[in-house]
Amino acid sequence: MLLSLDEVKAGMTVASEIRSTHGVTLIPKGAELSERHLVLLERSGIAHVDVEVPADAVAAAPPVSPEELAAAEARLEPRFAKADRAHPVLATVFRHCAVRDAEAAR
Repeated sequence: MLLSLDEVKAGMTVASEIRSTHGVTLIPKGAELSERHLVLLERSGIAHVDVEVPADAVAAAPPVSPEELAAAEARLEPRFAKADRAHPVLATVFRHCAVRDAEAAR
């Protein structure tokens, strides 16, 4: 999960290697971040860090109801008016956008 440096806390685990603007590895993948690491990242101008999120920390959102989905599709219809929604990729994109919109509207 990509977090801004302000959201990153000591004890979190780095999900992907953190490199400086010059390509030098600052912190390897899998390292547990310390307060010292956070200071190093701030001084190096690193704005975001990819950290691992434990599976039990992510709460599953309840499924979207058919009514919520229909309302989201109606809101998105103008944005997809010129798209060929019969195309499998565009149909998938539309469905994904509708689900995300319905979740955000809760």
